[in-house]
Amino acid sequence: MKKHINSIYKMLKELTKIPNTFQLLTFNFQLLTLTFSLFVLFSSCEKNINLDLPAPEDKIVIEGTIEPHLPPIIMVSHNTPYFASVDINTYKNLFIHNADVRVNGVKLTEINLTQINDSINNIAKYLGFSPDSLRNAIKNFIGITLYDLTSLNFYIYTTADTSVWGKAGKTYNLQVNVPGKATVSSVTTIPTPLKPDSIWFVADDKHPGEGYMWLQISDPANEDNYYRMFTLRLNKDKWFIPNIPSIINDKLFNGKTISAQIRRGEKSNSTISGLDFGRFAKGDTVIVKFSTIDHQTYEFWNSAETDIRSNGSPFSTPSNIRSNITNGLGIWSGYGSYYKIVIFK
Repeated sequence: MKKHINSIYKMLKELTKIPNTFQLLTFNFQLLTLTFSLFVLFSSCEKNINLDLPAPEDKIVIEGTIEPHLPPIIMVSHNTPYFASVDINTYKNLFIHNADVRVNGVKLTEINLTQINDSINNIAKYLGFSPDSLRNAIKNFIGITLYDLTSLNFYIYTTADTSVWGKAGKTYNLQVNVPGKATVSSVTTIPTPLKPDSIWFVADDKHPGEGYMWLQISDPANEDNYYRMFTLRLNKDKWFIPNIPSIINDKLFNGKTISAQIRRGEKSNSTISGLDFGRFAKGDTVIVKFSTIDHQTYEFWNSAETDIRSNGSPFSTPSNIRSNITNGLGIWSGYGSYYKIVIFK
């Protein structure tokens, strides 16, 4: 029995070494499995055993993105211990404000998103956006509606200075200074967007009225390319949802023309129905977002999605989410995005 306890203890210690907020949202089943195992083992022991789990190093977490013709949008937050209790105050205290955030030397403007519903028109005017475009940009990026933000203390950093808005092929240096912390930095490049040759639907004979989306691309030769895909169903989805899986590389088809099935993704923490999993319904109007990404962004999301897929298994090994942030955690990524509206007829 002592051998089994030591094995679980080692796994718990490994889990505590993963101090990023992304893991905060994905560990539930594995934690339940470990807790149950510990309960069964400890219930048969007469001796009380206390586990001294080390606290993770306090780090800054960055989630930032930039696309052609759009401003940089960056969130700055604290990391959270893997086994910390989570409630509304956890989320309220995650985000860092009064940070000095710069992209290519230009200081970004801090916005408290809890105030947007009341002052969206003034903020949009100040930043040079239309109110609806600002609402949609924020909703699509952070994956939460502005209505839901009223109870949370969300902050983002962005700018109306078009000199640092996204341009394909351009490199963007990020620097974040938080009082009392080491300077956090990163660099990303927006790859040239790739327009798919075609996008179409194929009906599923086994499920009348439903089907899958297919995409054909001609991959540029003699270079390593990485892609990420999203879809948004009008009047059904509130934001762009990554597909399953959302990332691919051209290792097996460099320079070739290929066709691939796009499986509809599900938003985080949703109840996935086996009846329509991965499929679209007849009549759906779908906005497809096909993005070219750099290698570091690919590695981040590849490790993140691998972690999500293995999270329900008691036999999976805890893994670190890869990051391109120096002195911190998270991802600063450039997306070379192409958008296409497709109707499933």
